[in-house]
Amino acid sequence: MVLKIFFPQCCNRADSGLLVGRWLSGHDSAVVLAVIHYPFIPGQVKQYIQQIQARSGVELSVLGSWSLPKEGQEGMESFLRDLSTIFPQKRWLQINRELGKTGFNCQVLSRDQNGRVIPREIKKKADKIDGEAGGDGEKKGKKKTKKKEEEKEKEKERRKKEEEKERGEKRG
Repeated sequence: MVLKIFFPQCCNRADSGLLVGRWLSGHDSAVVLAVIHYPFIPGQVKQYIQQIQARSGVELSVLGSWSLPKEGQEGMESFLRDLSTIFPQKRWLQINRELGKTGFNCQVLSRDQNGRVIPREIKKKADKIDGEAGGDGEKKGKKKTKKKEEEKEKEKERRKKEEEKERGEKRG
């Protein structure tokens, strides 16, 4: 089974916190709209989401947690995982990124009929321009990511040269 998560690029650099958005029923997809940064009070988060839903008419929920730990926040990931009991969901997304790395890891915690957590690893993805991440168990290698970055850089340089050439022709 493939699960797609639409994750805005701005959230990729956000401080650790809760992922707010919605599940797209029938598509096995989630759309992350925001990250509520730690520290927060769970009761206030619930009120805030209810207020936004009332104003917008869009059904929102806490989808899971985002972790980009800083020094001194080593226990943050387990703390954020434990919040799945306060914000009960059929599925709980856990997305984390290590400082200095371009990709991130995603895990979906599902609950069985007895309420026990069943983890499922999702594809590890590098940053993409459109911020889409998803998975079917495949992992991207560092070489492919580096090659893509080099290709993007070459394309930028080519465009820059073309623009400079056009400016020169317009002046002359």
